Formats: sequence, structure tokens, C-alpha cells
Amino acid sequence: MQQVNIEQRIQLAQSFHRGIDMPQNLDAAEAIYNEILNHATTHPFVEYCLATLHMERGNIGLAIVLFHDALKGDPTFAECWNNLGMCLSFAQHPQASDKAYARALELQPENADILSNRAGLRINAGRATEALDFANSAVRHKPEHRQARFHKALALLELGRWSEAWDWHESRLEPPDSNDGIQAGVALRNYSGDPEKPTPWWDGKSPGRVVCHGEEGLGDEIMFASCIPDALARGVELIFEPNPRLERLMARSFPDVHVRGTHYLDGREWTEEIGEPDFKLACGSLPKFFRRAAKDFPRTPYLKADAARTNEIFQTHGALSGKPRIGIAWEGGVNSTHVHLRSMNLTALEPILQHDVHWVSLQYTPDAARNAAAYTEQTGIEIHHWPDIVSAPADLDEMAALVSGLDLVITVCQTALHLCGGLGVPCWVMTPSKPAWRYGLTAPTMAWYGDWVKLYRQKTTNLWTKDDDWSEVVAQIADDLTTLLSERRAA
Repeated sequence: MQQVNIEQRIQLAQSFHRGIDMPQNLDAAEAIYNEILNHATTHPFVEYCLATLHMERGNIGLAIVLFHDALKGDPTFAECWNNLGMCLSFAQHPQASDKAYARALELQPENADILSNRAGLRINAGRATEALDFANSAVRHKPEHRQARFHKALALLELGRWSEAWDWHESRLEPPDSNDGIQAGVALRNYSGDPEKPTPWWDGKSPGRVVCHGEEGLGDEIMFASCIPDALARGVELIFEPNPRLERLMARSFPDVHVRGTHYLDGREWTEEIGEPDFKLACGSLPKFFRRAAKDFPRTPYLKADAARTNEIFQTHGALSGKPRIGIAWEGGVNSTHVHLRSMNLTALEPILQHDVHWVSLQYTPDAARNAAAYTEQTGIEIHHWPDIVSAPADLDEMAALVSGLDLVITVCQTALHLCGGLGVPCWVMTPSKPAWRYGLTAPTMAWYGDWVKLYRQKTTNLWTKDDDWSEVVAQIADDLTTLLSERRAA
């Protein structure tokens, strides 16, 4: 194959790969890249393109191999070093990832993509100050860089610099750039029925009818809902669109709000009944108006469970009287939200579970019932697990009713703790050494909830990799539980 033909084939493959002047077709692009490599077996750019394609498809191991091959042919290929760093990060090798980013940055010191990636890596490692430095540098070189702006927001949130953080946090609402590393952004909603006249954003003070829609995980929607009373105090008519699983709980907790649990983007389920809103707001933007300083967090309960349902649950499942009822959850999140950092198995919790109480599972994952049953069979310690109440598809109003009937909840970082925070139920949280921004970096409590939510922080033993040792956290909780139960018996 002649050189000119190789260049023409590369151009065609790139068009298929990126959808340039034609529909995107990754299969066609991959076939052409492979065809080229059959004739030019050491072509670093084509190896880079093929590796990038596999990275986008989630074939991370194969992509890493191909990026390394490309760099053997051209060790000064900065974009290749950067993408290798991304793959190594996806594969949970943050230290190797940062070395790749560092090499890329040596070659292109002002590249905002690389600077932003190094910031993101440090956010995940709990190194917020360093992350902020890299994010600031990226924004200086490219002020419109959405990922860098978002990483700056996360670093500021981790540091509790609220007044600065929330303004930068609005970057998540900007149209996503296919190359910026943020997978989707927030799906923008329009309630006007006219794509040419989208519903305007609320400015935090204008009167009228405001729709506030959900945008993130269940825990975040519960957490941000603590700002709803502040919004109502501005005199607006408020419509809240949470996850459908939260509708009943939010409707009971906020009777002066129109609560409609939906994922639709146009209000089709309620606009005829309630009327078209004057303004819209993503729930993650509420704190921008109402939580700009530490003193702005009221740290008081704001959710209301169904008391009658609480009694019914325990009557149906044997009352569990005579001993304290304590909830337990041991796994939180998914791959994209670092499940590996905030989960453990039940055997690691044995020093806690040996206490003579009624243990009630709050674990919602598909294998929770099997895990609880296996642990009971192995140890003789019974963990009551009621999947109709706590499984992932269940209405969170059911779980709130269950939680409100417990004396204490011991959990990893997951939805259960946010329910406890909103309801005012005592909760002890096993917090990883590299937590998400919601938990801060050092404080024993969260800004969002009162002192009834207590953080037991895992110590950092390795700045880059996952800390597996939970023994000190578990031992401390076991000791504190012994003290609590002794005080209860004495009382």
C-alpha cells in the first residue's frame, strides 16, 4: 500500500471514528485501522487511534497495550501519554496513571486536558489542594474547559469553600464536550413546549412558579432537598421532580410543594394540572443560593417518615422487641462512584455484629439477601433482611419508614446515611480515606446533617491506592457500641 493511500485510509477511518461528515461507525473505523496496521505494522498514530477506540468501548486492557506500543514508536506523543493515563486511571492504577500524565505534561505543559486529568486524579485521592492547583492552571490556559471547571468545583467543595465552589459547580450544566471526560452532564429540561423558547433558569429570588428537578443519585437528591424550605421562604410556588422512588417521601415531608417523581424532561405528567413553570432549577443548584457559608447549613431534620407504616413493618416482621434495633449496610455505590472504596464484606464487620442486638439489613444490592443468609449460617448471628423494603427498586418511603424505627444505623457511604441525615436517626458512617466531597476531608460530621450523623474515618496508608484496612474503624465502632449499649442498659 502506498503512503498516500495510507493517509487517505486514516482520514476515512477518522471520519467513521468521530462521525465527521458521516454517521459515526466504530466497527468501520476499527476495520480500517486494522487494515492499515496489516501493511504498516509500526504506525504510532494508527495504534493510538485504535487504542483510543478501544478505550471508548471500555476495552481498557487492550487499549493500554496498544498505547504502550504506540509510545514505543513515538515516545514524544503527548496525547498518547495522556490517554494512557486515562486508561490506567480507569483500571484503578492511579500512581501509574499520574506518571503517564506527568510525561504528557512535560511534552505539552499548557495542555488543559492533561492538567485537568491530573486534577481529577487528585480529587479521587483526597488531595484537594493539589487538585485545585492543577484545575486552576488548566482554567488559566483554557477558561472554557468544562472538565477543568468541574474539577475546580469538586476541589473547592472538598475544602468546604462553599461560596466559591457552587458557582464553579454550575459547569456541570454546560453542554458536554465529547472530549472533556464528563460522560453526560445534566440532561437539560424544557417545560415550555417550544424548543426555541426554553424555560429560563431561576435566579434564586424572582417570584413565580419554579420547577426544581433531580439530577444526581438518590443520596444527593435527599441531601439537596434540605434546601427546599429555604426556596419556599422566597415566596415561590415550588414543583419538585425527584427520582420517582422519592416521590412519596418528599410529598409527605414538604406538603407545600408539588412533588412529581419523574424522569421526563418536559413536565408532561403535570403541566396541564399545575401549569407551566416560569423558571427551572437543577436540585444541585439549590445550594448556590442557600448554602454559601458554613453558618447557612441548618443541620436539622427535614424528612418525615410514615409512622403508621413503621409500626406495621415491625409488626409484620416480628416486632424485634426487647433489644435495640440497629441497621447495617456494607456496600455503596457503583463502579463510576467508587464502589471499591466504600464497600466491605460482612466478615470484616464481625467485631460490630457480635453485639447482642437486632440487626436489620439496609443493603439494597441484588446479592444482599444471599450475603446476609450466608453470614447467619456461618456465624449464627442473624441479620434480618426484607428485600421488599430495601431492595433497589423499592420505594424509598418504605426504607425511610424502616430506618425511622431503628435505634441506630451503622453504614458505609450510601443512601441509608442520607435517609438518617434527613430523618434525624442516629447514624455511624464508615468513611473511606478518600471520600467524595460530601464528607469533607477531616471533620467528624457532615455539613449537611446534625451531629446524629457521625463519621468514622479510615486512615490513609497509601496516598494513591485504595486503603483496604478497615480494622481501626470497625474496632472503634465496636467499642463505641459497647459503651452505648451499656449506657442504655444502665438507663
